Amino acid sequence: MSETSGKESPTRLPVQKGPLDASVTTKIESFRRELGEALFGSILAMAHVRSAREIPNQHVQQNVLKWMESGARGMARVREIASGLPETKFYAILDDHGVESLAKIPNFGVLEKLVNAMTQAAQQLSVA
Repeated sequence: MSETSGKESPTRLPVQKGPLDASVTTKIESFRRELGEALFGSILAMAHVRSAREIPNQHVQQNVLKWMESGARGMARVREIASGLPETKFYAILDDHGVESLAKIPNFGVLEKLVNAMTQAAQQLSVA
C-alpha cells in the first residue's frame, strides 16, 4: 500500500510472450486503412501495444483480430447507413460527435455512437 493514498496501485502482470502467427499479424495490419489510423491505434492500445508486431502471443493476436473485425463491421455499417443519408445530415452527425472524418474515429465508443445516431437518422428519414 502507498503511504500517501492508502490505496494499492494496480500493477499490470507481465504478459507471457509466445510464438506468433505471421499471417494473423498481416491480417491485423490489413485493417489499418479500413479503420483509419485513430481507431486502428485505439484497438492496438487495448492490447497495450503500438503495432501489430508488438503483440506478445497468439492469444492476444486472436483477441486483437476479433476487435479489428468488429471495428470493420461497425465501419461497414456506418458507410452503409451513410450512403442513404443526405450529405448534410451525415456531416452534422459527425460534427455532433466531434469526428472530422470516418478515417478519424478515435475509439469503439464513438463508433458505436455514430452507428446509433446514423441508424436513428435513417429511421427518421424512412418515416418522413
